Amino acid sequence: MFKEGKLDETLVKYDEIIALDPYNRFFNSKIYGNMSTIYIKKSDLKSALKYATKSVDFDKKFAKGFFKRAEINTMLENWDDAERDYRTANGIDSTLNLQGKIKEAQKKVKDYKKNRDFYKVLEVDRNATKSEINKAFRKQSLAWHPDKQNDAESKREAEKKYQEIRDAYEVLKDPKKKQQFDNGCYDDGSDPSSGGGGGFPGGGGMGGGDIFQMFFGGGGMGGGHQQQNCGGGGGFPGFKFSRG
Repeated sequence: MFKEGKLDETLVKYDEIIALDPYNRFFNSKIYGNMSTIYIKKSDLKSALKYATKSVDFDKKFAKGFFKRAEINTMLENWDDAERDYRTANGIDSTLNLQGKIKEAQKKVKDYKKNRDFYKVLEVDRNATKSEINKAFRKQSLAWHPDKQNDAESKREAEKKYQEIRDAYEVLKDPKKKQQFDNGCYDDGSDPSSGGGGGFPGGGGMGGGDIFQMFFGGGGMGGGHQQQNCGGGGGFPGFKFSRG
């Protein structure tokens, strides 16, 4: 049926196959992977990603499953996720030789973070006041908070969007970081190859929960870590100090 191009009929049959033994995780992992391929052919990348995720959730050692999800994330320009999946696939099966794809994804991650427009993320004008920025953060964070989502897929998407909102607010709320960003010389200090967690740009500062708590659960605005303006200020030139 698949070879004949009967894609919808094939999906129905695959559902029937999984229903025969829904707890056979190893076998069903491959079926979900095949379903993901069908959705790629149908140009439904969101569904393709959903079933690729089911595939690797069912078999954490399915290297080709992680590779397929990485390819889908690449098509969706989810560079962070693509880089992570390429790394995972290559770690499980080094014969896949994915070093080139990993490096390319890392470059895309770096380029994306360098070219992000934090004003667009918060949906404010570049001349927005501090009050307008605070109001925009409140609106966006309420709309995209992961806890408000009803299913796993929506929550996963919201987590990425919410992280961007937090990153944007961390910069635009800080006069020095905002000035650096406006001058095109803000550096968040991120390293795509480090595999580190998703904290705020520049390290230190408030966590996302702290910012959310500031608006919705009381508490004042703390004085987070501030970087020097581009090329100026005190301290020793050429040195960056990380927080312990």
